[in-house]
Amino acid sequence: RTVLGIDIPPLGRLRADLRGRPGDDNNVAVISQQLGGFLGVIAGDVPVGAGRAIAPLERPNDGTVAVAETRLMGTTDHIVLPVSHFSLLWSSAVIRQTLCFLARGVFCRAAASEPVG
Repeated sequence: RTVLGIDIPPLGRLRADLRGRPGDDNNVAVISQQLGGFLGVIAGDVPVGAGRAIAPLERPNDGTVAVAETRLMGTTDHIVLPVSHFSLLWSSAVIRQTLCFLARGVFCRAAASEPVG
């Protein structure tokens, strides 16, 4: 099976629960192994969002989550796209990369702007 994690608010909370305490990536690796599949993470780097008003964020970030927070041990692949946190929900680039990951088990870097076929 293939698992794709996109850091949106409900999944962000879920990821925090899976990870245990901040900085503990071991649970993510265990869950990925138990699923017998791949785990991909898509992060954004357009810093537009409410998170920056609440607390300073390490750069690069998507306005809510720092890219560094999305790099988890145990992931099969990780990609950073030019999107804000909120636009992860409807971005065509995110959709293309999701389809690519589900089809191939890795993100498509060379053809990031082309349809997955």
